[in-house]
Amino acid sequence: MVDLGAGRRTNGYGGFSESLKGHFDSPDLGKVLLFVKSGASPTLWIERESQEDIYLSFKDGEKTKSLYQELKGVVPVSLIYSITNHNQVQRNGLCFRFRDSEEGNSEEF
Repeated sequence: MVDLGAGRRTNGYGGFSESLKGHFDSPDLGKVLLFVKSGASPTLWIERESQEDIYLSFKDGEKTKSLYQELKGVVPVSLIYSITNHNQVQRNGLCFRFRDSEEGNSEEF
């Protein structure tokens, strides 16, 4: 969450300790739903087509990495991709991204 810039809280919990939970409006990200520790890295970003994107991180970065790996194993590919009538692959409006600003790593599925 180090490099995201949370913006203004519109509904939820933020500003006390390092936790940011709830709905935020960011000049960089738009309207988002946060469940993060502000100084933590990595961050899991769940991009949703018709709803607010979700950002999630734990104080212990290994827990965030573990959650990302677990989601990769259980989220059906059909929620993320589908085949059109013309046999082209298209994204269905759900994307999981993993960013580690400390190590400079990024990954998505």
